[in-house]
Amino acid sequence: MIRHAAAVSIALISYVTPVFAQSATPIAELVVRVTADVHQSPSTASPIIGKAPEGTRLYINRNLGSWVEVPWPDAAARVAFVHVNTGTITPRSTAPVVNEAQAAIAQIAAVAASAAAASIQDGASAGRFAATTQFAGRAADYVLLPQHHIGIGALLNTSTRRFGGSARAWWGRRFGVEFSMSRPELASADGQLIPSTQFAPSAMYALPDGVTDSVWVRPYVGTGPRFYRANLETRVGYETFGGAEVTFAAMPQFALSADMGYRWRRPSLGDFTPQQTAFSLSGHWYVK
Repeated sequence: MIRHAAAVSIALISYVTPVFAQSATPIAELVVRVTADVHQSPSTASPIIGKAPEGTRLYINRNLGSWVEVPWPDAAARVAFVHVNTGTITPRSTAPVVNEAQAAIAQIAAVAASAAAASIQDGASAGRFAATTQFAGRAADYVLLPQHHIGIGALLNTSTRRFGGSARAWWGRRFGVEFSMSRPELASADGQLIPSTQFAPSAMYALPDGVTDSVWVRPYVGTGPRFYRANLETRVGYETFGGAEVTFAAMPQFALSADMGYRWRRPSLGDFTPQQTAFSLSGHWYVK
């Protein structure tokens, strides 16, 4: 009986108190289009604490731009975060059928019943331990993608089929820089080819990313100067480009990128002029 009363008291403190802390009425909701990962904090690197199936309506406490804060009774803070790419934000339609207070009462009843059963059956503790272990096993199935900061790798210019080196760095979730060097061949009007050295420092900006259980896609745009050297001459041009960086859960430190560039100012090196458009592939191993 004492254990029963203690369990109910703990449940009252744990579950009723947060109900009042979150009494603000949401004014919008996120309608989930695809099964969404529910994160502990607004970051793809944070633990995944649940799933929201397609069609779920999640009431929004706060809109953080790329993320929304939603009520989540299973979380320690009673809130969780979902990426906006997984659904559509709409005005709140109808009130939830079961509110937070009702959920807390249901939790209290469940804890009380569990405590009563524990006073009769000595093996209940072992059962709870097994359930906790089973939950931990399911959580371990998720591969958390790391925050990519500094990566080094190689690139391939598909038009000339020449390899080069590349280094990339990101700050926060949006801004980055890239340095690439390659030795493509330049073609003249009569088809003659000469080797050249090209060095391109670029500023980059990452667009809203998409994350699933197995793939992280980060689209980006960038621009910067491109330095050419051929026939003992050095010239500078400018390029803008766009592409996407893809990371797979099986290799969380490696990212494969593809981008298309447009050179809107191309210097002439004698009779040789760089191509106006270029498509390239690159791979980066993130050391940090």
